[in-house]
Amino acid sequence: RGGVEVRTGVRISAIRHQATGLSLETTAGTLTARHVLLASGGARPGMELAVRLGHSIAPLAPSLFTFRVPHGLPHDLAGISVDAGIVALPAARLKEQGPVLITHQGLSGPAVIRLSAWAARWLAQRKHVAEITVNWTGRPLSDVRAVLAEHRTRHAARLVQGDVAIPMPARLWAFICGASGIPLDRRWAHVSRNEQETLTANLTAHTFHVRGMSPFNEEFVTCGGIPLKEVDLLTMESRRTPGLHFAGEMLDVDGLTGGFNFQWAWTSAWHAAQAITSAG
Repeated sequence: RGGVEVRTGVRISAIRHQATGLSLETTAGTLTARHVLLASGGARPGMELAVRLGHSIAPLAPSLFTFRVPHGLPHDLAGISVDAGIVALPAARLKEQGPVLITHQGLSGPAVIRLSAWAARWLAQRKHVAEITVNWTGRPLSDVRAVLAEHRTRHAARLVQGDVAIPMPARLWAFICGASGIPLDRRWAHVSRNEQETLTANLTAHTFHVRGMSPFNEEFVTCGGIPLKEVDLLTMESRRTPGLHFAGEMLDVDGLTGGFNFQWAWTSAWHAAQAITSAG
């Protein structure tokens, strides 16, 4: 209805700039156009077309993904979450706070996914192998230490693993107690100083080894792409090839979760379309 012709099953092998516009070499023959909009996402074939026209590419890396933790988290904890955890990458000096979800493969949730965005290139350089810490409580170590000390005094006769002293799912509490060397039959009165200190440490900085992303390649967005300095952001037109425009993940823009990447795709495409139709 809008006079748009859609061609499917056509692959573009090259785009060339000519005096009369742009020439596209495709599997359906040669096409010519005054304007071309590249919006092929973070896929390398689209990036390569831009490179041949003089553009550079900021290193590509997956972003917004979950962490695969093959060891240290029992499968029966899958589905358990905390609302205000803190996930940190100590070596990168990065951390994020928010909901943390245990999955069959490792760790997910907003805090993990946001952390993967800030550390996207750092993690990619290390093949997504890293050490993380999880603060299941979202509170400082000193606060948790004080809470446990008071709880131990008040409830000395209770079994530790069945007595959740810090608000969290009971199964997660029992798991952390076990990981801290506190057996099922241990009562608060008989917890040693070392055991209590280990429990405090695991509640506030439980260490896990990340060994890759989700095995199903579920990352939501690609970090990297064409640097913004190479594009006129009012028209999304290339500063190196007149008539060539970009939108979405083709450019080096990636946002956090919450719809920001969708909004960038739509907004950049709208600006490109306005510029193209105005130019005629």
